[in-house]
Amino acid sequence: MENKKQEIKNVMEKSSALENDVLDLALKTDGAEKGYEIVLHSEFLTIDEEVNKRLKQAGFTNEQAQLVYDLAAEIMIPKIKEVVDEFKLYKELAKLENYFGGEERFDEIARQISLWAEKNLPEDVYKSLNSSFYGVIALYNMMTSDEPKVMEKSGGAPDVITEKKLKEMMQDPKYWRDNDKDFIKKVNDGFKYLYGDE
Repeated sequence: MENKKQEIKNVMEKSSALENDVLDLALKTDGAEKGYEIVLHSEFLTIDEEVNKRLKQAGFTNEQAQLVYDLAAEIMIPKIKEVVDEFKLYKELAKLENYFGGEERFDEIARQISLWAEKNLPEDVYKSLNSSFYGVIALYNMMTSDEPKVMEKSGGAPDVITEKKLKEMMQDPKYWRDNDKDFIKKVNDGFKYLYGDE
């Protein structure tokens, strides 16, 4: 009888130890069989079973797995959006440089548009239009229709006014020898456009 009691005691201890092992495993996996209960905080995220599987293998609890998804929504999604926006901006800039005949020409036109917009448009309108290829073209068209000082070349892109260009024009005999009134007016208007009426 004593042996029977000892066997029962041993079985109960083993059973208790087994229950503790099962309980520990259940707490560690936090419901591995049923998966994590994740609340997504971004329309750009989906629950990824492969990610969840790896989180389970690493012993992540539901709260830890939720934190991974939360961090992705709070940090990774905005970073990805920023990279995409920068790429779009780069493409728009390349299109504008091509449209206006090169980086140097576009840089000068952009400076002129900025000066013109500062005088003629509300800041929010300028920022909105200045954020896309077609918006910059619209700004340029508004500026050139309002400000005829950007010289037009026949059959092509506009001839952008720069100080260097104006100084070259002053070296032309039409300016200093022939006193060509239209040509002198172009030079004067160019300086007024670049530096104001000072």
